[in-house]
Amino acid sequence: MCDHPEKQLVIEEGQRVCTSCGTVMEQTIDEGAEWRYYGSEDRHEDPSRVGLTISSLLPDSSYGSMMMNKKVNSPTFKNIQRLSAWSLASHSERSWLSALEILNQYSYRNGFTKAILQEASALFRGQDDALKLRGETRRALMGAVFFVACRRMGVSRTHEEIAAIVNVSTRSLSKAIQHFGIHAEENPLLKTQLSLAERMMNGLSASEDQRSQILDAINDIFKSPDEELEHTPKVMVAGVLAKILGSGKTKTELRGFLKEFSAHSGVSVVSIQKVMNAM
Repeated sequence: MCDHPEKQLVIEEGQRVCTSCGTVMEQTIDEGAEWRYYGSEDRHEDPSRVGLTISSLLPDSSYGSMMMNKKVNSPTFKNIQRLSAWSLASHSERSWLSALEILNQYSYRNGFTKAILQEASALFRGQDDALKLRGETRRALMGAVFFVACRRMGVSRTHEEIAAIVNVSTRSLSKAIQHFGIHAEENPLLKTQLSLAERMMNGLSASEDQRSQILDAINDIFKSPDEELEHTPKVMVAGVLAKILGSGKTKTELRGFLKEFSAHSGVSVVSIQKVMNAM
């Protein structure tokens, strides 16, 4: 020990050292990611992280490096990889890792942000009986965590969209969502449809004035959560967008626009026209 102030201590190469006298106070363990500074196939500088960061979702297996096998098909190498995985974590954590990897695949395929994936992973990890579920029940729970995560991030998705992503029925999804005790909102349907309208407008050449008209129309249509609608919310939103964006076009231009918009929104031209005619 030395008598110099605490502020003169620095951590260097895993040791806590006094900068005044050079005394090594203690050994420290770096809990950050491991890095290498050479290429995987050559000697050129290529800094890449080779270790896992500390994760609250998988606390026991976050301290080691996982052996990957992407290019080598050797049976011996696969056995080494399997033994490495066994020593990395317990059976329980390996099961959690596999489940979280499926969530990651759903997120990647459907364009969810990293924040949504992290929130969904935390929600899924918080369900103690998640690994006991099988088949559609587990997929429904995975869909439920994405549904709740999207809503918390202010980018709500409809039940139909999430159900299609995880390949379950909306009934199974709705049942799984109840695990998270979502509090009743004044008008949850309006919030979901506004988010749906924003996504439908992505990629369309809509002016700010048209966007304002669309959002105002949706607020008016879905102002009462108890009002019975003639069509599904998705069809209603698509009809509103087509009505406003197609305003001022000739019959020929409108016909072409509706065909393109139908492919963009996933709603048939006939359904869109029914809503447009009713407005």
